Amino acid sequence: MELKVVYRVLRKISDWTLEGYYSEVHIAGSEHVPEDGPLIITPSHHNELIDIATVAATIPYRRHVSFWAKSTMFANPITRAILVSAGSIPVKRNPNRTPDADAGSASASKTPSQADLFHDSFLALSRGQVLGVFPEGTSYTEPRIAQIMSGAAWAAAEYAKWQRRGRADKATSGDRGLVIVPVGIVYTDKAKYRSRVTGLTRCLVSYGSPIDVTSYCAELFEGASEDTRGSTREVVKNIMAEVESQLTALTINAPDWDTLYASRIVKDMLWIDTPIPLHVYVDVSQSFVDMFSKPAHLQARDTFVRYYSLLHYTRLSHASLDHLYPLSNNNTHSSPLPSPVYAVTIFLKQLLNTFLHPRALCFLPPFLVHRPAYIFGTLAARFLAKREEEEGQAQFKAIFGGFGSGLSYGFVTWRLSKWLQGIASGTQGVFLSTRPGLFSALRYVGGVLAGQEGALKRTITLAGLFYGVSWILVRWHNSLVDSKPSFKRLVASFRIFRGLSSRPTGVTEAELDQYARPPPPPTNPFIKRRPVTGNGNASGHEDNRTTDTPSRAEVPTGMLIRHLFDTRVKALQTLSHVWWSLDSQQRDFLRNNGCRGL
Repeated sequence: MELKVVYRVLRKISDWTLEGYYSEVHIAGSEHVPEDGPLIITPSHHNELIDIATVAATIPYRRHVSFWAKSTMFANPITRAILVSAGSIPVKRNPNRTPDADAGSASASKTPSQADLFHDSFLALSRGQVLGVFPEGTSYTEPRIAQIMSGAAWAAAEYAKWQRRGRADKATSGDRGLVIVPVGIVYTDKAKYRSRVTGLTRCLVSYGSPIDVTSYCAELFEGASEDTRGSTREVVKNIMAEVESQLTALTINAPDWDTLYASRIVKDMLWIDTPIPLHVYVDVSQSFVDMFSKPAHLQARDTFVRYYSLLHYTRLSHASLDHLYPLSNNNTHSSPLPSPVYAVTIFLKQLLNTFLHPRALCFLPPFLVHRPAYIFGTLAARFLAKREEEEGQAQFKAIFGGFGSGLSYGFVTWRLSKWLQGIASGTQGVFLSTRPGLFSALRYVGGVLAGQEGALKRTITLAGLFYGVSWILVRWHNSLVDSKPSFKRLVASFRIFRGLSSRPTGVTEAELDQYARPPPPPTNPFIKRRPVTGNGNASGHEDNRTTDTPSRAEVPTGMLIRHLFDTRVKALQTLSHVWWSLDSQQRDFLRNNGCRGL
């Protein structure tokens, strides 16, 4: 077994990233991943580097996953050593560029063949390694899987041909067949750190059914010693059709943003007290997407989208609004707007509940320790990622938040080490002398840290101390940050109070209509647009993006909050109609999975 030190270090960091950033990671379909033998996994790719960390941390049997890297990056000996230790495999050009594209270029004669392109990949697969390929070609935020590229299937088909030739020449050993396993990665809210306001920030990793490459490639070897490029292309097409089919089933796919937004807010309204269990999260989400894709529910969808949009622009959530200003299903026909006096009462009550609760006192120490992580993560997301790009926000929050945490843990370890050394020298911890056993143990550890037992013991003890400090602080912090979101509700109560206390101004219906939909994420230039299937949005476009974004009239937040309360009533009324339009079996299924129903 290869040591791959860099890979092991990065995988451990991936473990910490997933454990720290997401409150729950659920793995499904582990039985579909073989314990050994050549394997290509094709994960969905909607969260940049976090997806790589997720695959490395969750793959069954802790198998090493190798990803493609440009061959030019291997030219420098130092860079090559790092990349090889990280498990990277060199390729001569983008494997997702099809031979058809190369054939039409003037330099087609200089373009390496598919077999040459994948040579290092073949060697890795022949040794029973795992190759990770993102078939979408780029990370993006879209309401559905936008494209599937053929690099993984070309590698698989060419490997089958290479392996067959190797057997004939007796150049390779091993008879194990190659399989492809699609992997669906779904985040409940990928840009939010352990958020409970929109439901827990959780991650679902689903490994699909294995695709036996041999069965697809059998036609390449029937009747002739050499196949044509056309037949290989057909095999590649069939393989990728199966990969796309499985990835679509393992993820959430909506025809447009409006449909996805409507399904999100309906889930938020039906699951407030408990989150949707991850093992049914995709099924539940897709069922609402399918519902709001039908023409019969377009009016309901528009109502939910408007409510979702006003929550977005007022920076509130349905969960906070429901907790602070509960509205029962029996009085949705009349929703008096809360008075400023009542709003300030709610704010003061939430203020006392937040800071005078024993939980707040317990959370203060780990919060102060993790303050650099919050600051670094927030600043990195603000200055290094576009505000509209959720995947960039999540990536930089996780990376720089982890860096800030590491600095904090190092500082606490250093201070604790100095204190223990002070006990060893007799300048600290005199109050512990009443407990001889504990005092002697701490003096010994302090002496080791002071170097009295040699450099090796000192290094090992310091590393153990750092690990112990990190372990305690992480669990202390996470156990409390995942509890009731009092601070976020406090912020929400203040925003509502400030909005309701502001001076009412006249707002036209046309001005409000500009806030009827949230701004969609920016278009990824590396995505080849497909024609929309299904009903699309009400305007008939692929999604609600426009080439020229008109300037939006500024509407005071207070007016938006006033309309938010009215829109909530309409959304709840619409939800009641939608709920009772479901058959009893569907309602029972939702209730059995935490839905509070109506």
